This record gives sequence, C-alpha cells and structure tokens, in this order.
Amino acid sequence: MPSNKNIEAVKNLTEKLDKAKAIYFTDYIGLDVVSITKLRKEFVAKDVEFTIAKKHIDKISCKGYWYGWFG
Repeated sequence: MPSNKNIEAVKNLTEKLDKAKAIYFTDYIGLDVVSITKLRKEFVAKDVEFTIAKKHIDKISCKGYWYGWFG
C-alpha cells in the first residue's frame, strides 16, 4: 500500500508534467556539490524549475506520457 507521502508526490509531479513545456531527465552521478550548485543557479537565473524525485515516483508519474512520446 503506497504511503500518503508517495501518493502526494506522484500527484504533484504529475501536475508539474501536465504544465511543462519541456522535460529533461538527468542523472546526478558524477556531479559534485559545486557543479550541482552552479547548475541550480543557472536554472534560477533562467526561470527553470529543477525537481528531484525518486525513480519509482518518476515512473508512475510519467506512465501515460511515455506511450504518447515514444509509442
């Protein structure tokens, strides 16, 4: 049974995806603190929202989108 926290996380991420003009998925592996801080500052300067989510939450939230994009 999913926790209320995870249910809310899926709901919030799905709403963000619905409103997004573009979506980029990245992997944090190899990024040190200085690099990620620099990236976040660049995003803020360009009014880009940066969200971190667990892989499982991503998969559930994106389920309906994958088939439209790649199917």
